[in-house]
Amino acid sequence: MNIEVVEDWRTPIIGALKALAQEEIISDKALAKKVVCCILIREDLYKRGFITPLLKCIGKEQAEYVMNKLHNGVCGMCCDHRTLAARSSELSTIGRLSVKIAPNM
Repeated sequence: MNIEVVEDWRTPIIGALKALAQEEIISDKALAKKVVCCILIREDLYKRGFITPLLKCIGKEQAEYVMNKLHNGVCGMCCDHRTLAARSSELSTIGRLSVKIAPNM
């Protein structure tokens, strides 16, 4: 079995989080600032905040797919920016509920 590892913007942050788990020091200050607001759960990177739910960090292909689904919707109708913002907030609420309900978390 051959697993292909894709390098993207998340790779250095995940590496730094794994280094912190082994009590190593991060020498790059810019990377250290990014790592502070991130958490690693089962090899998935999440951004955390004080009030906001955990937001899953995704790659470019996944982001394009999600934005296409949000913009076009299931029926394919185009929407304006207010509807797009409402849909994204609804999906983040659904995502929070699915994270709480998931049995293996």
